[in-house]
Amino acid sequence: MILRRFGLPAVAIAIWSTVAWLPLGPVRAAPREKVATAQSSAAEHQRAQIAAAKRDLELAQLRLERFRRYEYPLEIRRLESAIRIAKAELDMFERQVREYERFTKFKDSSPLFTSLEYARINRLKAETTLRDLREEKRLVENNRRRQERLLRLEVEAAEQRLDSLIQPVEMRTKPRDRSHSRFTKRWGR
Repeated sequence: MILRRFGLPAVAIAIWSTVAWLPLGPVRAAPREKVATAQSSAAEHQRAQIAAAKRDLELAQLRLERFRRYEYPLEIRRLESAIRIAKAELDMFERQVREYERFTKFKDSSPLFTSLEYARINRLKAETTLRDLREEKRLVENNRRRQERLLRLEVEAAEQRLDSLIQPVEMRTKPRDRSHSRFTKRWGR
């Protein structure tokens, strides 16, 4: 009846599509082997996560140490050196302005007028640079505590992540205490 109604090609396609879904590959593993494979895969995944957490913890600790021992002291030293240089330049330009002003009788028509103007401009630049460097140093010093706190929080977060990964593993490896289980209470064993 189906053959008459739909014809031979339709029936052949229906049979082929039904047979195509049948497993023709290798025999699948027994359920125990699947469980063992899944458990070993989960254990490998857990070990990989623990190793990554240890690496993240070590990186966070190294970043904190690098900031405390290298980055902050180097930045302060660089700023202090730049401040000393800016102070010396400012003193030099102030001395030049004083010297040039002694020799100028007329403020606008002196032979040293352009030199005096350059000295004043350079003095202004040195004052601005000195002020900016002092402000930058103040900001770096004020930001130190916040930066250290941020890095310490990264270390704590990495420690917590590692602890959360290690604790379930420790719980699984310890022998199970069955003294308070439901089975013991019910049957008295």
